[in-house]
Amino acid sequence: MIKNIDERIIAESFHTGHEVDVVTIQKSDYEQLKEQAERVWELKENKKALGDLIEKTAKIAWVIEQQNKRYREALEFYANEENYFFDEKEYKIGLGVPESEIVIDYGEKARKALEGESE
Repeated sequence: MIKNIDERIIAESFHTGHEVDVVTIQKSDYEQLKEQAERVWELKENKKALGDLIEKTAKIAWVIEQQNKRYREALEFYANEENYFFDEKEYKIGLGVPESEIVIDYGEKARKALEGESE
């Protein structure tokens, strides 16, 4: 549609083929151009808002990725069966409570993961 406006401006205006500061156009063409200019402004505002939203979303995604990493590390520690093993000799001799990695940790990895700390 804009092409039709351009053609009419060239064909029907007082344009002489030289650069001029003023061109006469139909009121309907002016209204359409005004609407398009307003739409361009709206699109620029939307683009800025979307850019801000993308930046904010990227920051949130990074925080969630870090949180998932901490949770995964803690879960892997507690899921590893070797961390539940203890020295049977010490237990049989009566040197106290058998100390596996899980007992020594006493939930510290889980608490740190939930509090937002990483090791």
